[in-house]
Order: sequence, then C-alpha cells, then structure tokens
Amino acid sequence: MEFLRQQQQNTSVTVPDNRADAPINQLGNDRTLASASNEAFVGPNLETLCTFAHVDLSEGPLVLHVPAGPGGRYSSFEFLDPNTNVFRYVGTRTTGNCAGNFAIVGPTFHGKLPAGVHRISSAYEHIWLVGRTQVYGDKTSDLPAVHSIQNGYELIPLKNFENSGLRYTPPKPKKIITTPTVATVPTGLALLDDLGTALTKHPPPARRRSSATGLDSGGADAGS
Repeated sequence: MEFLRQQQQNTSVTVPDNRADAPINQLGNDRTLASASNEAFVGPNLETLCTFAHVDLSEGPLVLHVPAGPGGRYSSFEFLDPNTNVFRYVGTRTTGNCAGNFAIVGPTFHGKLPAGVHRISSAYEHIWLVGRTQVYGDKTSDLPAVHSIQNGYELIPLKNFENSGLRYTPPKPKKIITTPTVATVPTGLALLDDLGTALTKHPPPARRRSSATGLDSGGADAGS
C-alpha cells in the first residue's frame, strides 16, 4: 500500500519537478539534500541526492541510461517490486562507474534487445526505481556537479531508444502541473478493498505466498 501511495503522489505531476516527482516512466531528480521534513524514506541521508521513477512496463521495456561516474563518484539505482523488495542494483558497487544502457523488461516481453543493452528482468509490470548520487565535501558547493550527473540519467521507451537513442525527449503535456497531490493510504474497509485489489494485481513473491495464507509449517507470517 505504501508503494501505491508513493506511486500515486510522485506521478501526480505532469512534468518532473525538483523533488524527484515525475510522470509515470519518467525520471524525477531531487535537487536538494534531505531534511528532517523529508518523508520519502524512513531513513533519509545527507550524502546523496535521489532520483525516482515509477515504471509501467505494460507497453514494453524501458531503457535506463547511466552516464559514466566522473572521478569514481558513487551512484546507484535500486529496482523495487510492488512489495518493496529490491531485486536488482545498477551502479558503482555492482556494475561499475562506466556508462551503460539497461533495458528493464517486464514478464510478457520476449523480444530481442539492441547490442550493448543489458537486460534487467522484472516479474512485475509496475516497479519503482530509486537512484542515488553521492555529494562530496562541502555539500552546498558540490550540488551543481551532482545536478549535472543527474541530468545525464535517461529513461527511454525501448522503441524510442531504438529509433532515436539518447536524443529522445518525452512529449510535452497539455497541462503543466508541478505540485504533487498528497496521497494517503486508505483506512477502514477501504484499506481492505484496496489491499485485495493490490494483491491480486501484484501478488507476493512465490516464496511468500504459502506463508501469507498461514499454510507454511510456521503458521501465519507475522512479519508480513
């Protein structure tokens, strides 16, 4: 339910803003360091700027382009499923600081990818990308350098990447909305209705399905 709340709120703008909000299948960059009022994560940090994208793969794969990390600066993208499990990382620790193109592929795609594009397979059509880019030293003075790196991140539909490469730009919206609509998790019976719909559309991972019904040897999964 928190995944859906974040998705609804973050994608309620029609153009990316400076708080990491953006329309579906577009990247939004947070341009300022987190403060005590930051509520995107339970434990925000003061060492990175975030880049978010809520992804819908039902119309086909998307290509995430990551530029080279100058000077070995740390960066990463984590891929979260609707249960907020991280199923893949891209970045300094796992794929290095070289530039790369990564095709995010949903469960129904069986086509070929262009040469040099790395496949990232998702069991779900809807996922959440959370990127982080390191801020050095005197954090205020370093922000322009981090913004420049963030500007190099791209998220492009595969069909457009094949035709236009990194020259692709998203179509302009008919109405410009830059202030996100605050979303909340429903309560009472509405919570149960929405939860049932969400679990039907985004079932738990196979390893959790029996325990979610209390049928495993340990009884109901109290931590779920």
